[in-house]
Amino acid sequence: MDSVWDFPGQATFYTVQTNTTMEVTINDLKEILANTSFGNNAKLLDGNDSLREEGVDSLDLLDFYLNIEEHYNIKVNDEDVAGLLTLNDYQKYVSDKLTEA
Repeated sequence: MDSVWDFPGQATFYTVQTNTTMEVTINDLKEILANTSFGNNAKLLDGNDSLREEGVDSLDLLDFYLNIEEHYNIKVNDEDVAGLLTLNDYQKYVSDKLTEA
């Protein structure tokens, strides 16, 4: 949990939770995907559903993984994206990236 210490007349200090303790859930990934043009259809997906077969197009996927990078403060390698086919794939990938940090 983030903490804030405010000392009147002095600087405010923040402690920020690092991404290494952040849990990656399928529901979080669905929310991130829902922020693309794919929209609320993301909430209907199962973790094992093929994103492409369910209608997630290449622009949605690009937007999705850019939003993942921002949300989790990680870098998704372009060459890795081709192997990420389901939400479960993204969950494992992001979890692995967070443990590398």
